[in-house]
Amino acid sequence: MAASMRRLLSKHNNAFNVSALLTNLPCCPAYNHVPVVFKTNKHWDPKFKSRRREKMIRILKTPKEKARFEEEYQRLYNIYNPRMSDPKDNKISIQETKTVFDRYVPPEGDGKESILSTAGVSTRMDNLKRKGLTWWQDMRSIKKYEENFSVKTIASELVEVYIEAHNILPMYKQKLNRFHELVTAHCAEKMTNRMEQVTMRWQYHEAIEVPRVVNIKARNFIIKDNMFAQVTVRMHTKQTLAVYDQFGRIMYGSEHYPVNVLEYIVFEKNISDSYGRWRLHDKIIPKWATEPATSHASKRMDSGYAKSVDDVLEN
Repeated sequence: MAASMRRLLSKHNNAFNVSALLTNLPCCPAYNHVPVVFKTNKHWDPKFKSRRREKMIRILKTPKEKARFEEEYQRLYNIYNPRMSDPKDNKISIQETKTVFDRYVPPEGDGKESILSTAGVSTRMDNLKRKGLTWWQDMRSIKKYEENFSVKTIASELVEVYIEAHNILPMYKQKLNRFHELVTAHCAEKMTNRMEQVTMRWQYHEAIEVPRVVNIKARNFIIKDNMFAQVTVRMHTKQTLAVYDQFGRIMYGSEHYPVNVLEYIVFEKNISDSYGRWRLHDKIIPKWATEPATSHASKRMDSGYAKSVDDVLEN
Protein backbone atom coordinates (compact mmCIF):
# COMPACT_ATOMS: atom_id res chain seq x y z
CA MET A 1 0.00 0.00 0.00
CA ALA A 2 2.83 2.39 0.84
CA ALA A 3 4.66 1.49 -2.40
CA SER A 4 1.58 2.19 -4.56
CA MET A 5 1.07 5.58 -2.89
CA ARG A 6 4.72 6.41 -3.53
CA ARG A 7 4.38 5.66 -7.26
CA LEU A 8 1.15 7.66 -7.53
CA LEU A 9 2.47 10.75 -5.79
CA SER A 10 5.91 10.69 -7.43
CA LYS A 11 4.33 11.89 -10.71
CA HIS A 12 3.04 14.97 -8.98
CA ASN A 13 6.02 15.53 -6.75
CA ASN A 14 6.41 19.18 -7.61
CA ALA A 15 2.69 19.86 -7.63
CA PHE A 16 1.96 18.62 -4.19
CA ASN A 17 5.45 19.28 -2.75
CA VAL A 18 5.40 16.13 -0.62
CA SER A 19 8.84 14.69 -1.41
CA ALA A 20 10.01 15.23 2.15
CA LEU A 21 6.91 13.49 3.45
CA LEU A 22 7.40 10.44 1.20
CA THR A 23 11.04 9.98 2.17
CA ASN A 24 10.20 9.99 5.86
CA LEU A 25 6.97 7.91 5.52
CA PRO A 26 7.33 4.59 7.41
CA CYS A 27 6.18 1.35 5.81
CA CYS A 28 2.95 0.08 7.37
CA PRO A 29 2.01 -3.61 7.44
CA ALA A 30 -0.58 -4.82 4.98
CA TYR A 31 -2.66 -6.46 7.73
CA ASN A 32 -3.24 -6.16 11.46
CA HIS A 33 -2.04 -9.06 13.72
CA VAL A 34 -4.47 -9.85 16.52
CA PRO A 35 -3.19 -12.38 19.14
CA VAL A 36 -5.66 -15.21 19.75
CA VAL A 37 -5.55 -17.76 22.61
CA PHE A 38 -6.60 -21.21 21.40
CA LYS A 39 -7.90 -24.03 23.63
CA THR A 40 -5.23 -26.69 24.27
CA ASN A 41 -5.83 -30.41 24.63
CA LYS A 42 -3.89 -30.56 27.89
CA HIS A 43 -5.92 -32.15 30.66
CA TRP A 44 -6.79 -29.92 33.56
CA ASP A 45 -6.03 -32.64 36.12
CA PRO A 46 -2.30 -33.49 36.42
CA LYS A 47 -3.13 -36.88 37.98
CA PHE A 48 -3.01 -40.07 35.94
CA LYS A 49 -0.78 -38.54 33.27
CA SER A 50 0.94 -41.85 32.69
CA ARG A 51 -2.39 -43.61 32.15
CA ARG A 52 -3.47 -41.03 29.57
CA ARG A 53 -0.08 -41.24 27.87
CA GLU A 54 -0.47 -45.01 27.47
CA LYS A 55 -3.71 -44.45 25.55
CA MET A 56 -1.82 -42.79 22.70
CA ILE A 57 -0.96 -44.96 19.71
CA ARG A 58 2.73 -45.07 18.84
CA ILE A 59 3.19 -44.84 15.07
CA LEU A 60 6.51 -46.43 14.15
CA LYS A 61 7.65 -44.94 10.86
CA THR A 62 11.23 -46.08 10.36
CA PRO A 63 12.73 -49.58 10.79
CA LYS A 64 15.04 -48.16 13.45
CA GLU A 65 12.09 -47.11 15.59
CA LYS A 66 10.48 -50.51 15.12
CA ALA A 67 13.66 -52.31 16.18
CA ARG A 68 14.00 -50.07 19.25
CA PHE A 69 10.39 -50.74 20.21
CA GLU A 70 10.85 -54.52 19.86
CA GLU A 71 13.95 -54.44 22.07
CA GLU A 72 12.12 -52.43 24.70
CA TYR A 73 9.17 -54.81 24.59
CA GLN A 74 11.42 -57.86 24.99
CA ARG A 75 13.20 -56.23 27.93
CA LEU A 76 9.97 -55.39 29.73
CA TYR A 77 8.06 -58.54 28.82
CA ASN A 78 8.85 -60.52 31.98
CA ILE A 79 8.67 -57.58 34.39
CA TYR A 80 5.58 -57.45 36.59
CA ASN A 81 3.57 -54.31 35.91
CA PRO A 82 0.91 -53.66 38.56
CA ARG A 83 -1.05 -51.51 36.11
CA MET A 84 -1.50 -54.56 33.87
CA SER A 85 -2.93 -56.69 36.67
CA ASP A 86 -6.55 -57.63 37.02
CA PRO A 87 -8.64 -54.79 38.54
CA LYS A 88 -10.15 -57.34 40.91
CA ASP A 89 -6.76 -57.70 42.63
CA ASN A 90 -6.80 -54.03 43.62
CA LYS A 91 -10.17 -54.17 45.35
CA ILE A 92 -10.47 -54.14 49.13
CA SER A 93 -12.53 -56.90 50.69
CA ILE A 94 -13.69 -56.98 54.31
CA GLN A 95 -14.48 -60.70 54.11
CA GLU A 96 -10.82 -61.72 54.30
CA THR A 97 -7.36 -60.34 54.97
CA LYS A 98 -4.26 -60.48 52.82
CA THR A 99 -1.72 -60.77 55.61
CA VAL A 100 -0.73 -63.01 58.51
CA PHE A 101 -1.26 -61.20 61.80
CA ASP A 102 1.41 -63.03 63.81
CA ARG A 103 3.78 -65.08 61.67
CA TYR A 104 4.86 -68.13 63.64
CA VAL A 105 8.61 -68.80 63.75
CA PRO A 106 9.22 -72.57 63.76
CA PRO A 107 12.12 -73.74 65.94
CA GLU A 108 15.16 -74.91 64.04
CA GLY A 109 15.34 -78.66 63.66
CA ASP A 110 11.62 -79.19 64.24
CA GLY A 111 10.57 -82.69 63.19
CA LYS A 112 14.13 -84.00 63.38
CA GLU A 113 15.10 -83.65 67.06
CA SER A 114 13.33 -85.45 69.89
CA ILE A 115 11.31 -83.37 72.34
CA LEU A 116 13.06 -85.25 75.18
CA SER A 117 16.49 -84.07 74.06
CA THR A 118 18.13 -80.96 75.47
CA ALA A 119 17.41 -78.97 72.32
CA GLY A 120 13.80 -80.20 72.24
CA VAL A 121 13.12 -79.19 75.86
CA SER A 122 14.67 -75.73 75.38
CA THR A 123 12.65 -75.22 72.21
CA ARG A 124 9.39 -76.05 73.98
CA MET A 125 10.23 -73.68 76.85
CA ASP A 126 10.96 -70.87 74.39
CA ASN A 127 7.60 -71.42 72.71
CA LEU A 128 5.78 -71.25 76.04
CA LYS A 129 7.53 -67.98 76.89
CA ARG A 130 6.73 -66.55 73.48
CA LYS A 131 3.03 -67.31 73.82
CA GLY A 132 2.75 -65.66 77.21
CA LEU A 133 -0.40 -63.73 77.93
CA THR A 134 -1.35 -63.00 74.30
CA TRP A 135 -2.37 -66.64 73.69
CA TRP A 136 -5.08 -66.49 76.35
CA GLN A 137 -6.21 -63.02 75.31
CA ASP A 138 -6.74 -64.21 71.74
CA MET A 139 -8.51 -67.34 72.99
CA ARG A 140 -10.88 -65.15 74.99
CA SER A 141 -11.55 -62.95 71.95
CA ILE A 142 -12.39 -65.98 69.79
CA LYS A 143 -14.67 -67.53 72.41
CA LYS A 144 -16.75 -64.36 72.51
CA TYR A 145 -17.99 -65.32 69.05
CA GLU A 146 -17.48 -69.11 69.14
CA GLU A 147 -18.19 -70.70 72.49
CA ASN A 148 -17.31 -74.23 71.34
CA PHE A 149 -13.84 -73.32 70.06
CA SER A 150 -11.19 -75.74 71.35
CA VAL A 151 -7.53 -76.04 70.43
CA LYS A 152 -7.63 -79.82 70.88
CA THR A 153 -10.40 -80.45 68.34
CA ILE A 154 -9.90 -77.64 65.82
CA ALA A 155 -6.66 -79.09 64.41
CA SER A 156 -8.30 -82.26 63.08
CA GLU A 157 -11.13 -80.22 61.51
CA LEU A 158 -8.67 -77.94 59.74
CA VAL A 159 -6.75 -80.92 58.35
CA GLU A 160 -9.95 -82.05 56.63
CA VAL A 161 -10.25 -78.60 55.03
CA TYR A 162 -6.64 -78.86 53.88
CA ILE A 163 -7.17 -82.30 52.29
CA GLU A 164 -10.39 -81.35 50.50
CA ALA A 165 -8.90 -78.13 49.11
CA HIS A 166 -5.92 -79.98 47.64
CA ASN A 167 -8.14 -82.70 46.18
CA ILE A 168 -10.19 -80.04 44.36
CA LEU A 169 -7.13 -78.08 43.20
CA PRO A 170 -6.47 -80.04 39.93
CA MET A 171 -10.10 -79.39 38.84
CA TYR A 172 -10.74 -76.12 40.68
CA LYS A 173 -12.38 -74.45 37.67
CA GLN A 174 -15.14 -77.07 37.58
CA LYS A 175 -15.72 -76.66 41.36
CA LEU A 176 -14.87 -73.00 41.73
CA ASN A 177 -17.59 -72.16 44.27
CA ARG A 178 -16.59 -74.99 46.58
CA PHE A 179 -12.91 -74.15 46.13
CA HIS A 180 -13.43 -70.57 47.34
CA GLU A 181 -15.35 -71.89 50.33
CA LEU A 182 -12.18 -73.72 51.38
CA VAL A 183 -9.49 -71.25 50.30
CA THR A 184 -9.19 -67.47 50.62
CA ALA A 185 -8.47 -65.35 47.56
CA HIS A 186 -5.02 -64.56 48.96
CA CYS A 187 -4.16 -68.27 49.06
CA ALA A 188 -6.03 -69.24 45.88
CA GLU A 189 -3.87 -66.89 43.82
CA LYS A 190 -0.74 -68.74 44.97
CA MET A 191 -2.18 -72.24 44.68
CA THR A 192 -3.56 -71.81 41.15
CA ASN A 193 -0.46 -70.14 39.73
CA ARG A 194 0.47 -71.82 36.39
CA MET A 195 -2.05 -74.61 36.98
CA GLU A 196 -3.31 -74.23 33.40
CA GLN A 197 0.10 -75.27 32.05
CA VAL A 198 0.61 -78.43 34.13
CA THR A 199 -1.24 -81.50 35.40
CA MET A 200 -1.01 -82.23 39.12
CA ARG A 201 -1.56 -85.50 40.98
CA TRP A 202 -1.69 -85.16 44.78
CA GLN A 203 -2.69 -87.64 47.48
CA TYR A 204 -2.72 -87.57 51.26
CA HIS A 205 -1.58 -90.86 52.86
CA GLU A 206 -1.25 -90.61 56.63
CA ALA A 207 -0.18 -88.42 59.53
CA ILE A 208 3.25 -89.08 61.00
CA GLU A 209 2.46 -86.92 64.05
CA VAL A 210 -0.82 -85.69 65.43
CA PRO A 211 -1.54 -82.21 64.01
CA ARG A 212 -1.52 -79.48 66.64
CA VAL A 213 -2.16 -75.76 66.89
CA VAL A 214 1.04 -73.79 67.44
CA ASN A 215 -0.24 -70.22 67.17
CA ILE A 216 -3.52 -68.31 67.57
CA LYS A 217 -4.27 -64.69 66.74
CA ALA A 218 -7.48 -62.64 66.75
CA ARG A 219 -7.68 -59.08 65.44
CA ASN A 220 -10.18 -56.67 63.94
CA PHE A 221 -9.85 -55.63 60.32
CA ILE A 222 -10.77 -52.18 58.90
CA ILE A 223 -13.62 -51.71 61.39
CA LYS A 224 -13.82 -52.59 65.06
CA ASP A 225 -16.64 -55.13 64.83
CA ASN A 226 -15.09 -57.05 61.91
CA MET A 227 -13.10 -59.70 63.79
CA PHE A 228 -10.84 -62.30 62.21
CA ALA A 229 -9.15 -65.30 63.77
CA GLN A 230 -6.03 -66.97 62.39
CA VAL A 231 -4.81 -70.38 63.54
CA THR A 232 -1.46 -71.91 62.58
CA VAL A 233 -1.46 -75.71 62.48
CA ARG A 234 1.66 -77.86 62.45
CA MET A 235 1.18 -80.84 60.11
CA HIS A 236 3.71 -83.67 59.73
CA THR A 237 2.28 -86.03 57.11
CA LYS A 238 3.06 -88.38 54.24
CA GLN A 239 2.04 -87.16 50.80
CA THR A 240 2.65 -87.87 47.14
CA LEU A 241 2.87 -85.12 44.56
CA ALA A 242 3.55 -85.44 40.84
CA VAL A 243 3.52 -82.59 38.33
CA TYR A 244 3.36 -83.26 34.59
CA ASP A 245 3.86 -80.77 31.79
CA GLN A 246 1.45 -80.20 28.91
CA PHE A 247 2.97 -83.15 27.01
CA GLY A 248 2.50 -85.61 29.87
CA ARG A 249 6.16 -85.70 30.92
CA ILE A 250 7.02 -85.80 34.61
CA MET A 251 8.46 -82.51 35.88
CA TYR A 252 8.46 -82.90 39.64
CA GLY A 253 7.83 -85.57 42.27
CA SER A 254 6.37 -89.04 41.91
CA GLU A 255 2.98 -90.70 42.34
CA HIS A 256 4.43 -93.92 43.79
CA TYR A 257 6.82 -92.77 46.53
CA PRO A 258 5.31 -90.97 49.56
CA VAL A 259 7.37 -88.16 51.03
CA ASN A 260 7.45 -86.89 54.62
CA VAL A 261 6.18 -83.29 54.61
CA LEU A 262 6.36 -80.87 57.55
CA GLU A 263 4.15 -77.82 57.03
CA TYR A 264 2.87 -74.87 59.02
CA ILE A 265 -0.50 -73.90 57.56
CA VAL A 266 -2.38 -70.71 58.49
CA PHE A 267 -6.18 -70.92 58.52
CA GLU A 268 -8.45 -67.90 58.74
CA LYS A 269 -12.07 -67.29 59.67
CA ASN A 270 -14.27 -64.22 59.94
CA ILE A 271 -15.60 -65.01 63.41
CA SER A 272 -17.88 -61.95 63.50
CA ASP A 273 -19.75 -63.31 60.46
CA SER A 274 -22.42 -65.87 61.33
CA TYR A 275 -21.76 -67.59 57.97
CA GLY A 276 -17.97 -67.52 58.27
CA ARG A 277 -15.92 -70.70 57.93
CA TRP A 278 -12.33 -71.79 58.34
CA ARG A 279 -10.34 -71.51 55.11
CA LEU A 280 -6.76 -71.99 53.96
CA HIS A 281 -5.00 -68.64 54.07
CA ASP A 282 -1.20 -68.96 53.92
CA LYS A 283 1.78 -71.20 54.49
CA ILE A 284 4.82 -70.46 56.66
CA ILE A 285 8.15 -71.63 55.28
CA PRO A 286 10.97 -71.49 57.87
CA LYS A 287 14.35 -70.10 56.91
CA TRP A 288 16.16 -73.30 57.88
CA ALA A 289 13.98 -75.49 55.64
CA THR A 290 15.70 -77.26 52.77
CA GLU A 291 15.03 -75.87 49.33
CA PRO A 292 12.56 -77.89 47.25
CA ALA A 293 13.89 -79.88 44.35
CA THR A 294 13.87 -78.09 41.03
CA SER A 295 11.63 -79.32 38.24
CA HIS A 296 13.24 -81.44 35.55
CA ALA A 297 12.14 -82.25 32.01
CA SER A 298 12.03 -85.94 31.17
CA LYS A 299 13.02 -87.29 27.77
CA ARG A 300 12.76 -90.52 25.84
CA MET A 301 15.72 -92.90 26.21
CA ASP A 302 17.22 -94.52 23.17
CA SER A 303 17.67 -98.30 23.03
CA GLY A 304 21.40 -98.24 23.85
CA TYR A 305 20.99 -96.07 26.94
CA ALA A 306 18.00 -98.13 28.13
CA LYS A 307 20.03 -101.35 27.94
CA SER A 308 22.88 -99.81 29.94
CA VAL A 309 20.43 -98.70 32.64
CA ASP A 310 18.92 -102.20 32.81
CA ASP A 311 22.39 -103.73 33.20
CA VAL A 312 23.18 -101.41 36.09
CA LEU A 313 19.90 -102.20 37.83
CA GLU A 314 20.40 -105.96 37.45
CA ASN A 315 23.88 -105.80 38.95
